[in-house]
Amino acid sequence: MILTDTTSERHLLNDFLIFTFTHPLLIHGKKRRIFIWGNSMELPVQNGKYTGDSLDLIGTDEIGNVWLISKKRNEFHQDNSKYGWSLLNTYANTIRKWSETELVLSARRYLLKVNESFPYPPFLPHATSGLSDAFGQWAMTLGKKYIDGLALYEMTMQKIKNKEAIHCLLSDQDEEEIWNNRPSDTVTTRAIIMFSVGEAKIWRDGPLEKNPGVIGSQWKHGTWTSLMERPGPVKPTPERLPLLLTDNVIPTYTSILRFMQELGWNGKYTANPKAFRFDLPTIYSEPIRIHIGWVKVEENNSSQARTPYQLGLKFNIDFKQFIRSSDKELQDMGYSLAKRLARKARYHNKGTDFSILESGWTVEDVRSTSWEGDMYRYIDDKNRYFTGLPEEQKDLEGAFLFLQEIVSRNV
Repeated sequence: MILTDTTSERHLLNDFLIFTFTHPLLIHGKKRRIFIWGNSMELPVQNGKYTGDSLDLIGTDEIGNVWLISKKRNEFHQDNSKYGWSLLNTYANTIRKWSETELVLSARRYLLKVNESFPYPPFLPHATSGLSDAFGQWAMTLGKKYIDGLALYEMTMQKIKNKEAIHCLLSDQDEEEIWNNRPSDTVTTRAIIMFSVGEAKIWRDGPLEKNPGVIGSQWKHGTWTSLMERPGPVKPTPERLPLLLTDNVIPTYTSILRFMQELGWNGKYTANPKAFRFDLPTIYSEPIRIHIGWVKVEENNSSQARTPYQLGLKFNIDFKQFIRSSDKELQDMGYSLAKRLARKARYHNKGTDFSILESGWTVEDVRSTSWEGDMYRYIDDKNRYFTGLPEEQKDLEGAFLFLQEIVSRNV
């Protein structure tokens, strides 16, 4: 099931976010300021399967507690009183496996105000160079030293890895039933925030706060630029892919995922170092394979649509099962479908010198080449794949229309 925010839910989250800019949270009589540094972090919900769900907010308070905050969305489930807590536990398990680079880059678009639909922290007077820099700037607005913010950053990373974050539900109603039906373990700290008309009522339980002790020295404090340049083993999964993509192509990527789900994709995939892949059934008995991933593009390629080290988007359509079939009719059909895609969406056969739309090439000629059926958007060497240029939308629409015509919905 795809869980999406309604307008009222987004309004509640934005109002609460703005509230935290200037107001502390009152917890057991103690005032605590909190820095929300992540907004709408996409995370898988079930066994790595893509669902389109996201952790609404992630933040750190002034003594180093990490808060995972999710808008209560129990209207989707019969077991209303337990679902939200279970979801937060899944989120905590998921982000614990993320690298420091992935966690830092997950905050980049929000803290650099790339998505202007989210309220931007007014206490960051300068453009942040990285997440640890944002922590340092926030600490200074609290009357502390910049270095104190860096210490909070390290505590944040360590608590996420140790799965010591507070699991918090956000609601605009009094949720006594939800609170009373929270899990009974004494290891996880849980909280619920009832927020309305600029006031936050908080219930919290769990183990007593403890001194974090010695913070490990493994944290690197990378900048946005250095991490984009050398991201390390960031995995090309549906939720991680946007971390390295050029900002202008994110809407294209989002529309592709949404369209794949409309076609019947169930969220399952396999991945290699450059893309995640899945098969879609067709009306011709053989499936096609979809490759969605990132590609490096030359510095002079679409420079107006990207900044250094950001990557282009691969959206390849692969007729491998047709081309490799022992059935000659299916081979011919695969070649015919590839030509159709090339006409509709300016796609090109990948990996060989021949052009699929050249009139001189016959099916028999193609069989003698090494082409295996992979097709990608290609106009010329400086205009290929997707980087967020307006002209790409027509090709994307052509690819969508093609897929609508051939994909079988009987799954």
